Amino acid sequence: MGEYQKLIEDIRELYLKDAIRPFPYDDLRQLQCKLEREFLRLGQDESINADYDAYCSYIAGLASGGVERYLSDKVERHNMKQLVSKSFFEWFPQYRFIEGYDLTGFDGFDRDLKLHDRLRSMLLEIITQYEAERCSDKNVNI
Repeated sequence: MGEYQKLIEDIRELYLKDAIRPFPYDDLRQLQCKLEREFLRLGQDESINADYDAYCSYIAGLASGGVERYLSDKVERHNMKQLVSKSFFEWFPQYRFIEGYDLTGFDGFDRDLKLHDRLRSMLLEIITQYEAERCSDKNVNI
């Protein structure tokens, strides 16, 4: 078993243990109230609920097994690598003002954001390890 396969097992285990929980709607609603002025500047077309859900769904889909399906496809792997290289705030820079805010009062969102960041980092490690193993084991163009 390659190192990347061990990492896939680890991420799946972490996902099953910690990531299956309710979406932090209440925390996001409270955060929007607390930072109302900043959110109003974004305009009506922006929805942190929808954007955060899209980010988490992508990470969760890969962590729950999707990464394994797409690793061997060079284009898909490249696309995954580009996306998992970025945090939520890099995906959606309009919410960067939240980064400097203490989220400890929003425990569900804070915990969920940290978990998805950890899953994202592990996914990036899986892709990097896969490429390293494929390149060194078979001396192929990955």
